[in-house]
Amino acid sequence: SAEQKSELAELQALAKTRSDERLKQARFDDETQNAEIFRSVIPGFDPTKLPQTLKVLDAAKRESGLVSRTAKEYFDRKRPYEFDAALNVCAPHKGKNATYPSGHTTAGFSMAVTLAHLLPTQAGTVLARAKTYGESRMICGVHYRSDVAAGQVVGTAVALALLQNPKFQTEMAAAKAELVAAGLTK
Repeated sequence: SAEQKSELAELQALAKTRSDERLKQARFDDETQNAEIFRSVIPGFDPTKLPQTLKVLDAAKRESGLVSRTAKEYFDRKRPYEFDAALNVCAPHKGKNATYPSGHTTAGFSMAVTLAHLLPTQAGTVLARAKTYGESRMICGVHYRSDVAAGQVVGTAVALALLQNPKFQTEMAAAKAELVAAGLTK
């Protein structure tokens, strides 16, 4: 389609203009699909020392993965490098793995929306990091912009649905208390 050709052209341009620093960030983001992505933007945030917080973020990631995998199977959109073998991909991918929606972006936004509810004063920073995390998928040449946009919507929807779940609300209260005790929020 004309839209896919336009999105592929965008990825080709990004591959030519990406800085070494941005490429390094994109590679880190490719390898990291957990709460560690927020460590660099929240002073004092170490998910390995926050088990209750890690529990809710892992749950958000897990639930978003179920939804994104189902959508990937349904839409079965091919990766950009399957249409352009010359695309300079920063991260190799093995096997058949559909692209729509971006699973990394879905996970990033499900965790970010959850974390934003726990750390409301850091919400802007956390959501901005999720946006950059999603954009890394384009920098790597493994997702189109529409894949990333869909991941943002799906991840946000998953987190908002979880926040309505009574059991998850109890776990969120424990995570909030843990973050208060750690001095990361009030």
